[in-house]
Amino acid sequence: MRADLRKAGRLDYALNDFDWSMLLPPDASIETFRLPIAEINPGVWDKPYEALCGQIDFNPFAYDVGCLGIELAYTFQVSRFSFLFASLADWLPTQHLCSSTPLLAPLLDGMVTPHVTDRFTAQEALSFLDEVQSEMTQDQLAEHAARRGSGPTIRYYKYDRWSNIPASLVKKWERYRNRPLSYFAVSIILPLCSRPWGASLVYRTRVILRWALIICGFPLRVAGTVSSLR
Repeated sequence: MRADLRKAGRLDYALNDFDWSMLLPPDASIETFRLPIAEINPGVWDKPYEALCGQIDFNPFAYDVGCLGIELAYTFQVSRFSFLFASLADWLPTQHLCSSTPLLAPLLDGMVTPHVTDRFTAQEALSFLDEVQSEMTQDQLAEHAARRGSGPTIRYYKYDRWSNIPASLVKKWERYRNRPLSYFAVSIILPLCSRPWGASLVYRTRVILRWALIICGFPLRVAGTVSSLR
């Protein structure tokens, strides 16, 4: 809409965060920093796993990567409104691009995995993308991705991004592949947390267990301190 100003270098851009951004301490650790789980709202509609399982706190850096990974997964999927615009959907990118652009499978899985300790940091995701891209030939980089027609939206955690990928690449990138959640998490924790009373129950249980571990471990920490002073 302002191509003339952009071309002349006279266009300024502004980012409106709607007062949702957080200013974190400059020394906040990407690995260990935590915020109370209440700070996760408001935010994006489709949230990573840690927002859905009654956690006490969360890592905002890992959470941001998870949110971006979910958004990218849907960007490479048929539009949510494709059933209304079937002809337009033929031109929309889909998650099936993983078969023609294999690096999307480990990249997206590494960003959206529910196992937060396994999730890419932002720098790791960028480094992985740069590394894989540097290994691609010019012909591969110049390939046009295949397109698919309209179809229903598949939730990002249900879509099999690894189907139709060469076995050699699956083996090479196996460490980035999503590990399934435990039966307990899938069958008990998530169904409970889908209900307000269930989420409150799981949250309070986690709080009690955390305090119990702290109290039970206190004598051991005192004994260790005394031993080190001798």
